[in-house]
Amino acid sequence: MVFKLTRAQLAAKSEIERLCAVDYRQEPKVIAVQGLSGVGKSTLVDYIKSDLESQGHLVLRTEEFSISDDGIKNLNHGGQLICPVGVFEISEIERILDSIKFPWEYGVDFALKSFGQITRRDIALVDVRGMNDQEMKAYLVGKDSKSLSVEEIVACSFGIPALADQLLMTPHLDLEQAKRLAAVRLWNNIGRHRQRMELLDRFGVNLNPEQRRLFENGEVVLERESDHIYDRLPELRRKNVYFRLAEDFAFLAKESVSIYNKSLGKSRVGITITLPRLSSEEYDAVAKVMGFSCEDYIFKTHSRRWSIYVVNRKDMVVYGKKGTHELHTCNDGPVKDFYLPGWRGRILARKMAVDQGLINFPERRDDGSIIVKVGDHGGVNKQPINLGWMLESFLQHKGISYIVENGMIGRTYVFDPRNNSINYVDQSVMDKVEEIENGFNRWDLKN
Repeated sequence: MVFKLTRAQLAAKSEIERLCAVDYRQEPKVIAVQGLSGVGKSTLVDYIKSDLESQGHLVLRTEEFSISDDGIKNLNHGGQLICPVGVFEISEIERILDSIKFPWEYGVDFALKSFGQITRRDIALVDVRGMNDQEMKAYLVGKDSKSLSVEEIVACSFGIPALADQLLMTPHLDLEQAKRLAAVRLWNNIGRHRQRMELLDRFGVNLNPEQRRLFENGEVVLERESDHIYDRLPELRRKNVYFRLAEDFAFLAKESVSIYNKSLGKSRVGITITLPRLSSEEYDAVAKVMGFSCEDYIFKTHSRRWSIYVVNRKDMVVYGKKGTHELHTCNDGPVKDFYLPGWRGRILARKMAVDQGLINFPERRDDGSIIVKVGDHGGVNKQPINLGWMLESFLQHKGISYIVENGMIGRTYVFDPRNNSINYVDQSVMDKVEEIENGFNRWDLKN
């Protein structure tokens, strides 16, 4: 397949070439190729990089602009400088250029450095807009979508290919949810910029009234008044750019989205997730995501997935057993010996409920079991939501069955990976499970 630039990229390419054709000794420039995240700025610059450098120009990344010796060498290059930038990165380049032009204002001593043309370099902005509808449709040809049609993705992707890819990979989205998710992603990109509304116009982004409301009030919606769990999905995926985790953050079970939407604002109560039947490999995978070393099953540190969700160890208990090995942690240390029998009994009661058919659970290997319980820490953290979403979505993508006692909605349910379904458990069944657990506890007290 031959790579083809979009009309917006072609227009930007022409402007870059025009600026590079000017004698840099007369008009030295930093040509900043700017646009929304995921629109194709770096793709464009990479595409024309060899041609530009063969003409004596230099393509840089933003991190290569600095007042270090290497940075000064880059800025002193005998040609134009070209750099793809986000909307917040331009100010950093401006600051570096200004600190060289007006060092006394920045308290910097440049007495021993040679600047050549640097003090005369100005920034020339070249905008890259998104794809038009026809280009986006062509981009989507041959790509599988987990929920939306091509027309729906075109309608809410703002012409941004990276956003279209995220919509493609998210199951159980309807059009309104997709538009909402797109608006939130846009907020994450430029929402905190003081000229955000002007930037929308500059990049040709058209928001419908609901998207505009979400965007204009993005910080409030995301941090305090969100009524849809997936408002956080773009931010989780943005963080994952650095971690590159294999498992996505979207739920595979459609009902899970509804469950966590109902749970919003109710995080002062807890959630317990039990994995009664795990293979040895599954046990180690879950132990690792919960921060344990799989060599000695000692808690080491927050896993990357855990950190992305901003979960901490307050009001959290993790207990697991595989063969003769046990893993456990409570708040900032191990579970006290006095309490360990209770956690052993809690897992055994749920395993027995599965064995006796009280809880309908898929047949699985039984090499080990893990239970995780978390409550909200004084109303400060949304621990049950964060931990529940983090672990449930991970288990769904791993195809691992589990039981959840979700105090936020007052229901117990089982995830079945065979059809990615959530099956609710009657309270009468859980009453019997509690009786079994109490029996284990009474037996332990006598022994």
